[in-house]
Amino acid sequence: MTVSNQSFEQQSIQPRLMDYITEDKLRETLPDVSVSYGVVKIESKEDPFRFVEFIFRKSAHLFAYGLLATFACVAFIPYPNKPRFRWIALISLLSVIIVASIDELNQAQMDSRTGAFQDVVLDFVGGCLALTIIGLIIWKKRSKAKRKER
Repeated sequence: MTVSNQSFEQQSIQPRLMDYITEDKLRETLPDVSVSYGVVKIESKEDPFRFVEFIFRKSAHLFAYGLLATFACVAFIPYPNKPRFRWIALISLLSVIIVASIDELNQAQMDSRTGAFQDVVLDFVGGCLALTIIGLIIWKKRSKAKRKER
């Protein structure tokens, strides 16, 4: 069973958080922040465990789809015609959008989950961040190589 097919309750980190910190201590530690995401508004001081879980889940989207974009990028690099990085990045981002959309459609079909367009956007942002970092690394290496040639 994939994570996408698990119910929200099966994925919840709130019970584990409660083992390590009290609600009052967490409430004290967190800044007074509220986040609107789609039709949901989550306030750190009102429901601190839910807030931490929300931040954790959305960070996981950024990280996981950043990795997907990275792996897709690396998979396309060895082709003999050596396409430019921007084409590889475009294909990688298209892969991210397709996989993220399929994942959210899958979740929308389940009774215990909801699919959210905002998650596809967040996944896309994760892919963009990862590819920006890769692009900067490639640019820096090329700049260094050009300086050595002079």
